[in-house]
Amino acid sequence: MNEIIYTTDDISRMFHVGKSTIKRWTDEGKLKCFKTPGGHRKFRPANVHQFILQFHYEIATSLKPLLQNIPNNFLLQHDSNVLSLVEACYAGAIKGKHEIIEQIFSDLSSQGFSIANIFDDVLTPILRKIHTAQKEVKITSVEFQIAKNTLIHSLIHFVDNVPKSEKKNIELYCLSVNEGMNEVELKAVELLLENLGMTIYNLGTVLTKYAAHDIVDQCKPEDVFVVLSLDHSSDEIIQQFNALVSGVNLYGGNVYTSNFFEKEQTGIVITQPSHFYSFSEIVERLLKVEQSAIAISI
Repeated sequence: MNEIIYTTDDISRMFHVGKSTIKRWTDEGKLKCFKTPGGHRKFRPANVHQFILQFHYEIATSLKPLLQNIPNNFLLQHDSNVLSLVEACYAGAIKGKHEIIEQIFSDLSSQGFSIANIFDDVLTPILRKIHTAQKEVKITSVEFQIAKNTLIHSLIHFVDNVPKSEKKNIELYCLSVNEGMNEVELKAVELLLENLGMTIYNLGTVLTKYAAHDIVDQCKPEDVFVVLSLDHSSDEIIQQFNALVSGVNLYGGNVYTSNFFEKEQTGIVITQPSHFYSFSEIVERLLKVEQSAIAISI
């Protein structure tokens, strides 16, 4: 595979700055490069990504110059490239720069990556990083809320511009019984499945103990898909979950859980459960569903 290299002209157009500015950045060590025997500056994608992450520089043009000509799956198979994209999206999220996130997602989509793969390999690490940063008090509560709202905004606009599948005779009722970053997870699932042609009903946030159980009892869906939040170990959440499972078991329904962050689910126990650890697995399973289902975030 040929290595992708950018010239000073490429970088100048990418950031809408003069060549003299690019030269100054390289001389100051801000933007790494290497020189040809003839003295021409050349730049690798990793150098440009690192510059964006370190200095939070506003990209004046599409990120496509960073992605074009890269073979399908190259970015998502190389940790350094994924890390760069995650860091760029993380920085954009906490600063409310939804355009950066939308552009990165759109560029990956234009390279042939599915929505599920983008959510698995880029969105999930972003959510994990934001959750960790909040727990370790590396970001403020304001930055956390900005990041959550920015990601939701970005997901909506990104998926809006992706071609949708033919409409299916499948309905999903989506709700949340816990506030936080899991709202982004649920929105991602909702948008992903809506893109697959399913009809989605968003019931909003339900925080009462047995509300989820009552809704399931009324709808009696054959399959219940539970999207677990980043923090699902509290007694209240476990009680809500167990009440939900009991209600589904009463009429012979099936419960499926997803957990994109941990392999062990503290306090969450289901008889003969089916676990999903990625958006891709959810898609694979739901494409086989022929009747109505319900997705619940806890």
